[in-house]
Amino acid sequence: MRAALRSTALYTVRAARLRREPLRNLMACCYNDRKVFIGCFRSRKEYEAEMGARVMEFPNVYIKNLREDMDDKKLKELFSKFGPTLSICVMIDESGKSKGFGFVSLERHEDAKRAVDEMNRKQLNGKQVYVGRAQKKGERQTELKRKFELDKAYASFPLAPLYQNPSIAFMRLLNT
Repeated sequence: MRAALRSTALYTVRAARLRREPLRNLMACCYNDRKVFIGCFRSRKEYEAEMGARVMEFPNVYIKNLREDMDDKKLKELFSKFGPTLSICVMIDESGKSKGFGFVSLERHEDAKRAVDEMNRKQLNGKQVYVGRAQKKGERQTELKRKFELDKAYASFPLAPLYQNPSIAFMRLLNT
């Protein structure tokens, strides 16, 4: 099952009087047999600030390090014990083999959280799998960039080698 595409349009009107009337008319209409939603634009930062803790309420799970023979049916068997699944998708290459990762969408975020807690780092057919919250590409890139910058700052810290391995640091202190 694939998710339906969502179309978005941004319409800017500067005068407050002009903003109200067209919106009232559009709120109840349909376009190409689809209901039209009208709302105020919010930047990503405003959205994340408004969502707060709800950002961590995720129904979608990402799984990596899957074997080549993994398919949607096998993945459903693994994750159906956590609750009702809405969709399951193992990414496959041109030859029909698994690319080694997939996604599961569970009905409730509590079920997804439990699936992550129980399945992450579990041995599955001889491979340790990673199970975590599915993230959008931009969100993941931002997180990796922040992590890279922290690692870079940590590496430039003069005592960094001492903190990387406490036993070596202790030996160095004894030898001085």
